[in-house]
Amino acid sequence: MNSHDAITEINSAMDRLRAVRDDLGQQLAERTCQSSETKRMSDLHGRVALAIAAYKRGK
Repeated sequence: MNSHDAITEINSAMDRLRAVRDDLGQQLAERTCQSSETKRMSDLHGRVALAIAAYKRGK
């Protein structure tokens, strides 16, 4: 793997993380009750959002 391939892989992974964040956000917006599953989804959404923000800061 060369640097171009690595950048392509990283960009692909970041695109997938953004899609997961967006999907979780949409599911959370549709929920009306606060169950333990909703709490876990909210935590995951926050972690993914933090990872994306950290990547953007490091660019």
